[in-house]
Amino acid sequence: MPEENQKIKWYYTGPGLVVAFLCVGPVALIFLWLSPRFNNKIKIIVSIVILILSYYLWILSVNSFKSFNARYQELMQMQ
Repeated sequence: MPEENQKIKWYYTGPGLVVAFLCVGPVALIFLWLSPRFNNKIKIIVSIVILILSYYLWILSVNSFKSFNARYQELMQMQ
């Protein structure tokens, strides 16, 4: 933890990191690892959770696209 009188930039704070993760996903891990506010244990745990969540969302997106594409092909064959 930094000293009490030292001001932490907004993008290194908890809410700033949440906004960054929601906007740019795992790219925001850079801000987490550069943040003086969190210790290494927290950084490792949050990194693993974000990477697992990102992987899950990627798989979900790929499966949704495949399903959408299959339905689109069915509609195109009906015409």
